[in-house]
Amino acid sequence: MSTAKTARSRGTPVRENGPKVEEGLNAFKSDKFDADGFVQSKCSLNEKEIRQLCSALVDLKRASAEEMRKSVYANYSAFIKTSKEISDLEGELSSIRNLLSTQATLIHGLAEGVQIDSSSVKASEGFGANDQLNFEDSEPSELEKWSLEFPDLLDVLLAERRVDEALLALDEGEQISSQAKQNKTLRPAILMSLQTAIIERRQKLADQLAEAACQPSTRGGELRAAISALKQLGDGPRAHTLLLNSHYQRYQYNMQSLHPSSTSYGGAYTAALSQLVFSAVAQAASDSLAIFGNEPAYSSELVMWATKQTEAFTHLVKRYALASSAAAGGLRAAAECVQIAMGHCSLLEARGLALCPVLLKLFRPSVEQALEANLKRIEESTAALAAADDWILTYPPTGTRGRSTTSLGSITAYQHKLTSSAHRFNFMVQDFFEDVGALLSMQLGGQTLEGLFQVFNSYVNMLIKALPGSMEEEGNFEGSGNKIVRLAETEAQQIALLANASLLADELLPRAAMKLSPVQQTDYMDQSRRRASDRQNRHPEQREWRRRLVNSVDRLKDTFCRQHALDLIFTEEGDSYLTADMYLNMDNNVVEVDWFPSPIFQELFAKLTRMASMAAEMFVGRERFATLLLMRLTETVILWLSEDQTFWDDIEEGPRPLGPLGLHQFYLDMKFVICFTSQGRYLSRNLNRVVNEIISKAIAAFATTGMDPYSVLPEDDWFNDVCQEAMDRLSGKPKAINGDRDPNSPTASVSAQSISSIRSHGKHFLPFSTAASLLKEPFEEFLKALSDSNSPPLAVISDMFLGWTLESCRSFNIPRITFNGMGVLPSYILKYIFLHSADLAGISDSTPFQLPNLTAPFEVTKADLPHFGPLTNPENMMGRNLLKNKIADLESWGLISNSFEELEGEYVSALESSDGDQEKVRVWCVGPFLLYDKTSEKNESCPYIKWLDEKQDSGNSGSVIYISFGSQARLSNDELDEMALGLEMSEQNFVWIVKSESWVPPEGMGVLFDLQENAMLERGMICDGVKRLMVEEEGKKAWKKAQELGTLARESVEKDGSSYKKLGELIECLVEKRKSN
Repeated sequence: MSTAKTARSRGTPVRENGPKVEEGLNAFKSDKFDADGFVQSKCSLNEKEIRQLCSALVDLKRASAEEMRKSVYANYSAFIKTSKEISDLEGELSSIRNLLSTQATLIHGLAEGVQIDSSSVKASEGFGANDQLNFEDSEPSELEKWSLEFPDLLDVLLAERRVDEALLALDEGEQISSQAKQNKTLRPAILMSLQTAIIERRQKLADQLAEAACQPSTRGGELRAAISALKQLGDGPRAHTLLLNSHYQRYQYNMQSLHPSSTSYGGAYTAALSQLVFSAVAQAASDSLAIFGNEPAYSSELVMWATKQTEAFTHLVKRYALASSAAAGGLRAAAECVQIAMGHCSLLEARGLALCPVLLKLFRPSVEQALEANLKRIEESTAALAAADDWILTYPPTGTRGRSTTSLGSITAYQHKLTSSAHRFNFMVQDFFEDVGALLSMQLGGQTLEGLFQVFNSYVNMLIKALPGSMEEEGNFEGSGNKIVRLAETEAQQIALLANASLLADELLPRAAMKLSPVQQTDYMDQSRRRASDRQNRHPEQREWRRRLVNSVDRLKDTFCRQHALDLIFTEEGDSYLTADMYLNMDNNVVEVDWFPSPIFQELFAKLTRMASMAAEMFVGRERFATLLLMRLTETVILWLSEDQTFWDDIEEGPRPLGPLGLHQFYLDMKFVICFTSQGRYLSRNLNRVVNEIISKAIAAFATTGMDPYSVLPEDDWFNDVCQEAMDRLSGKPKAINGDRDPNSPTASVSAQSISSIRSHGKHFLPFSTAASLLKEPFEEFLKALSDSNSPPLAVISDMFLGWTLESCRSFNIPRITFNGMGVLPSYILKYIFLHSADLAGISDSTPFQLPNLTAPFEVTKADLPHFGPLTNPENMMGRNLLKNKIADLESWGLISNSFEELEGEYVSALESSDGDQEKVRVWCVGPFLLYDKTSEKNESCPYIKWLDEKQDSGNSGSVIYISFGSQARLSNDELDEMALGLEMSEQNFVWIVKSESWVPPEGMGVLFDLQENAMLERGMICDGVKRLMVEEEGKKAWKKAQELGTLARESVEKDGSSYKKLGELIECLVEKRKSN
């Protein structure tokens, strides 16, 4: 080791790795060395990967800082306690140091005095008496005179409380004393006397200042001056403690005038007390910082003192404001008190005092008590109402306090039908979440959701008890065994029970629970902006909570289905309608068989038909729940048959074998179940599987007789015809023509429901149209002002929904030009619908028809057109508005289309063509308007922009499909589920714009729900359609065509492009029209 060190110290190269190092340095010695090229060759990361690495490091830094902050808060009490102990030790050490210094001075003085006395004795022996007399008669020096007078001067200054002068005098005395001691210009006795006087007067001054600081009359500048002077005297710890104690005594004195009984409610007392306490703490913090700065010892003492005052404040608020409200379930009053206190306390954070965690911790037990009492009140109130509920669905009572935040666009979202007890339950829960949402910083979300789940579960238990003949034992109903519930005797009432539970669990409660989301409010400790990527994983607790709500509803659903299945299968005496004898005895009957489903399956079909009709009214917008209910009920009956061992023992091993007629009837019954569930859209894969298994068991039992079962069974088409005829006869209506289906059925297709949801959203157009018409008068005033100034506009470009502008423009002889955001072809189709609605009513949905004046690039049927229905009816107010707007468009001077000639030029003449007495409409294709904006730049910080860039750089085609249904369409949650799962099945990248207040993407997008086959078919159609567009050759052609059209679109708005020219032509026409007038 020493040899190596010696070699290095002398500059001798070390042999180990020597040649390698020299070789590695050769590249740097070359004159042609390229630094940038060398760095690039050695860097294995590209620019994008470096940015990603930097981003990851920044995230790691934030996470580390957050972890450190949490660690500091978690151990803050121990840290403050240790700091206080260290501060106390420092104070004691300082006192000991001062004491030792004083003792050393005294001892030193005594020692010098003894030495002088000894010298004097010896000198007296060598000198005569004259010399002694001369020394005694010598005059004292000026310094000695000053030293003798200085204590008197200090006493005068102290007596007159001239603190500043006394401090200066003490400093001067200490300086002179130090110099005299060093230069020996004072006799030891005088020097010792001077030092003793300074120490005594300093202590006396400190006592005077401490006494002044403790006086209630000392405040403001006088207090700060006394504390500052005491600190200058070297007694900082004592000074700081006196400062804090002075502020404490002052606010304690002011609190004597605050009496809880004199306030009307707890909030006023909390506000007054908060003002006193936290203003005193704030002033103490300000004084401490001004006098003592940021010294850790004093800062720690301040924090400990402030924490102690906060604890005392919390105790008073809990005693006089929270105790009564918490016990009575007054969550709103408790929340108000906490918010008031938190508001005052949070102002201290600017002074470095984070006392809000202390408040939250101390308030939490009282708030939790109020929370539990409030939940108990909701449970008891709902139970009391359930005892008198008639189980009839109604809209919310008009006298009930509604949500104040409801807007025109969402007013119908809260107008759901519920029974009286469910309405009351919903309103109480909404208010409950309003109150709890204000306490978000207390992190009560988990406890709140759990408590509310227990309350909802108790309500579901009440609903189960309302079902007649429920087989649930009352012991299974937690807390509801002794409560009286009014029975739901009719099927409509029993379905209303399910409507209550399903609507609360699926929509109302989850929507209300969103008020607990951190996105709605910002935690006081978390002021940083949340990353966009975090939004993907938010609300996992609420998702689990919603799943538990649905599971609770499933208990009610299971009980409902089991009860109705038992009513179908058994008589009141306990005999079974579904026995093997009904099939085994058929071959002994010589009467010719009129093939028709067995009575029990006829009754099942009738019951399901009745329930489907009732569900159509009760589950509007929630058709999926109705479908699942009917599916579950059918499965319950068939599963009972599948698992009835007595039935199968008789079929397979009974004394009489299953004959051809019996097998025929059994097969017909099972086919009937498949037919009506399939047509009703509630045939699940599980039901289909079980029915096939049952048929296989029956065929196997028949085969044991030695006969071929398939030789005695007709073709499936025969069974299908018989089943269809049976359904028609039992339903009392003729067979549907052309496969049309009632769109109001709860089991209607998704496409029909999409039309319904889009139509229902139109009701919001009427308030908008009415409000927009109020602009007519100020708009005409504006036109008049322009005309009076001899500068009228060349034209008015009006939106297609503002038809009233036509009359205004005619009043001032100004051309009106309609702006239409749609393309030329859809504009023409819309025009055709309004002009020929009567003709369209007479044709079926599936019949193709030819649009006049053009050749469409696809076959058009009535089903392809928007279903306006009553909106085109002049008797309907909505219809009158739309018709008036459309007539105004047709009578306008021209129309601007957001399209370009290369795309839709061949359809312009058709749109311009006159129809009857209508004047020809001028059409100008000047779009796409978006491409005129040359200043827009993509926001690189947006997460979806980064995601799209990553897809473009991924090495494949980089294609991403974009899905949006526009601002008018409203899809139900079921439809959104199907769309989401269909897109997921396609395994293609997509961006989907969803507009919904209550929909949450399905959990586990890769797991398909076990729905009916038709739903799977439609989901598959979505998947196949996406794949056709994104993967297959047809989609590649479409993508290529879109690329070509995109190029043409950009060229159209450039100079000399088609849209550019059309815009110029439009302006020229308007100028010529102005000249001609």
